Amino acid sequence: MNPFTALNYDVLNIIFSLLPPSDAGKLAYTCRLAYCHAIPHFLSDVTLGLHFHRWPKSQIASFCNFVLSDVPHRVNLLRRLDLRRDAFPWVEVEIEAAVGNPRSNRAYTVDYSLAGLLADVIQQADRLQEVHIAGADPLLASEPRFVDALASRPHLRHLDLEKCGSASLECVSRLSGKVRSLALAIDGQYVRESSLYHNLSALTRVASTLESLELDDAMFATSQLDPDFTLPAVRRLTLQGWADLAEILRVLPNLRVLHLHTSRFKSNLSSSALVDFSHVGLDELVTDTHVPLRCTVRRVQLQFNAFLQHDALAMLERMDPVVLSCHAGWSLPARGVAHLLPSLRYLELHVKWRIADGVPNMPSEAWLIRLVTVFSSLTLVGLVLHIGRGVIADPTITLDALARAVMDACNPSLEYVGLSVAQHSPSKPPSATWYLCVRGGVTDRRTQVRRLLGWEGELVDRHLRRMERTYSQSPSVPIQQCSNATRRHL
Repeated sequence: MNPFTALNYDVLNIIFSLLPPSDAGKLAYTCRLAYCHAIPHFLSDVTLGLHFHRWPKSQIASFCNFVLSDVPHRVNLLRRLDLRRDAFPWVEVEIEAAVGNPRSNRAYTVDYSLAGLLADVIQQADRLQEVHIAGADPLLASEPRFVDALASRPHLRHLDLEKCGSASLECVSRLSGKVRSLALAIDGQYVRESSLYHNLSALTRVASTLESLELDDAMFATSQLDPDFTLPAVRRLTLQGWADLAEILRVLPNLRVLHLHTSRFKSNLSSSALVDFSHVGLDELVTDTHVPLRCTVRRVQLQFNAFLQHDALAMLERMDPVVLSCHAGWSLPARGVAHLLPSLRYLELHVKWRIADGVPNMPSEAWLIRLVTVFSSLTLVGLVLHIGRGVIADPTITLDALARAVMDACNPSLEYVGLSVAQHSPSKPPSATWYLCVRGGVTDRRTQVRRLLGWEGELVDRHLRRMERTYSQSPSVPIQQCSNATRRHL
């Protein structure tokens, strides 16, 4: 009996979508009955060069021969292709050693002899939507057919090219699909200024459809641009490495989301020479460094402690965020910090250190309350504390008691408190436990807290993060609905 006949195709598709593509491939080759159901999922997401110890040459050859042996039923299943750094094999070559040099006269280089065969597969993969190439420029420069195949894909939507240079930019300039997301890790050694393709002008063909752009070392890509060149459809930008912030924002006049990771800006920019983007403003900024930018930002996420840095405080004052996420610790921020953030309604603090602000005998729980009172003058609606491992030393302190103490220390406008305490050192903080604040009336002034259910807390967090600058004293409709539903249980 075939167990797969008892389930319809939609149910089987959901089941196989829960499997990694590699596991789907193993199932296809170990179960004859599952073959026709597992192969489409296996070929939908292909990664070549996954492990260095595997023979990449035979891996590429096996994949290409398998697909080309039954083109009508296999090639159109390919949706995503990931070529890792070791996708193509390294081969040993002889070099001419210097006279009298006793060392070996051998070196290693990448063998792209199978790039043509892989290009034949891509040329026929009309439903290919996403491609990532780790060593893009050496590969594209070695095999022109690969450029032709990639550029002609009609449904290509996401393209990620590392080691990007003139050959990669030429490929981008010829893209025929409506590409929405593009990631370019510019490598200066592959950029030839004598080439027609040495900056972002190569993106002209996708300018009307490109919505998300990621650039590494964008300084190379923004040099010698035409003053009229823009990418008006880009709403989201991720920057790494060196960049000319003023030129980037000129090219992206409708930018709404800006993420910065280990970014450094053009040397002539300083805290007194700000880039003016106030005519547009940003919806979201995520950064690990000070940004010389003058504009309002609805949501700011700082991956450092901004309250002890003068430049960062000045930046926050200029941006006037509604939602702020940052780190806190080492010492209490000055109480004047709150006056710099008049529009702040949702504050997320990551507290990783058990510091008592110079008072060794002060309990860390009391230090947390003192930290919260710094922001008591703000009309916050939501506050969440991600507390690091070891910050709370007293095991008798419960989250319920801590939530009540936090609410008592804050402005009466506070409605929601989220708390998470790390029991170990995770890569990201655990999910917060959310509480609803119900303050007493004239006869009973006691503050009551109710722990929200998991889905209620997620709903509250999601809508607090989306809070707009036009927020009034009453909560937004979705949050109010959640509040009414929970108040009925009090």
